[in-house]
Formats: sequence, structure tokens, C-alpha cells
Amino acid sequence: DARLIGWIREAVQEGDAINRADPSYAMIERSMRYIVGEQQEGASTQPGYLPKVILNQSRKATQAHVSALTDIRPLFGWKNAQYGFQAHLLNQRAVLWWVTTMADQELGDAIKLSLAGGTGDVLCEWNPWDPFGGDNRLVARDPRDTLPFRPASAKNPQSWQGVIFREEHSVNALKTWYPSKAHLFLASEDTILAQVLGRFRTLAT
Repeated sequence: DARLIGWIREAVQEGDAINRADPSYAMIERSMRYIVGEQQEGASTQPGYLPKVILNQSRKATQAHVSALTDIRPLFGWKNAQYGFQAHLLNQRAVLWWVTTMADQELGDAIKLSLAGGTGDVLCEWNPWDPFGGDNRLVARDPRDTLPFRPASAKNPQSWQGVIFREEHSVNALKTWYPSKAHLFLASEDTILAQVLGRFRTLAT
């Protein structure tokens, strides 16, 4: 339906404009590059005979913060005097989930985004392809790819009319998820999704 596609495109543009209106938006990319070592913006004016040495203490401090906040067991648990055995099983299940889904790594990516850009998003979504019928997973997201739709004056996203999570997927993955619409997914190098901003995870590894 062309009307539906047009409405979605308008909502994406509106949400992107709201994010870009934040004064700190333009500094996020610069902060990310600074942390990963691209700190000499004026390197072209530096004399060639000077050594180009970078002591990247900012990256070391970032990794130290991430390690301190993620090298721990889950911060939540169950405790009940009447159902102690069941609470013990739930706590063991939480630890198993934390390890098998590598939740600490996703949390670490969100912390890196927060340290560089002032905020980081973590999406909790159901993955039906996990063993035993599926499981919840944490997904760290670049905050610039979380687009508000008609947000309210409150900061709580639950009070907004909606939110758009901009993601990039391969054509084959989309065809697998939506087999009845497989003929609609065509590969293209110049699509808008090819310009998705979430690059910090690759830069910071």
C-alpha cells in the first residue's frame, strides 16, 4: 500500500529530525572516533618529521568502565522464604541466560555508546530461533537509530505514540522471515538502510 509506505517514510523523517535537533547529536560521531583513536583531526597540518604517536588513554578508560560494570553476575534475582527452592531455580536460570545469550557483551556495547554519546539504548526482544523454543535477548543499539514517533513531553517512551527501531538486515534474512513477501525484497547498494549509523560496535572492538 503506497499510503502506508508514505506514512512510514514520513514518520522516519520526523523522528530523525527530532533526534538531530538535539545539540549533542553532531558530537556523537566525533566522540566515538576520539575514543577509538582517531584524535588528530588536524593531522594534515602536522609536519611530516614528527612521529604520529597516540596514547589512547580514553579507550583504556572506556574499556575499564565497561569491565567494571559487566564482569558481574546478573543484578536481579528472586528471594522468597516460602518458595526457596523455586527461587533458587529461577536464579540459576537467570545466570544461565546471562551467560548463554552473552548479555554482558550487549550491555557493554550500550555502556560504550553511553560514554561516547551520553545515552545508549538496549532493546529486549524475543528471539524464536534460540534453543528450546526461543528466548529473550538484549540488543545494544545506537541511540540515533531509535526514532521517536509523536513523543509526549514526558521522557518516558511508554507515553509516546510510538517508536521506530531502525535496523539493517540482509535481503536473504528478510526473505526467510517473510516468505510470502520474498519477491518484494531486492538488493540495492544505495538504499537508505545502507547508511544506518550504528557503527560504534565495529569501531570499538
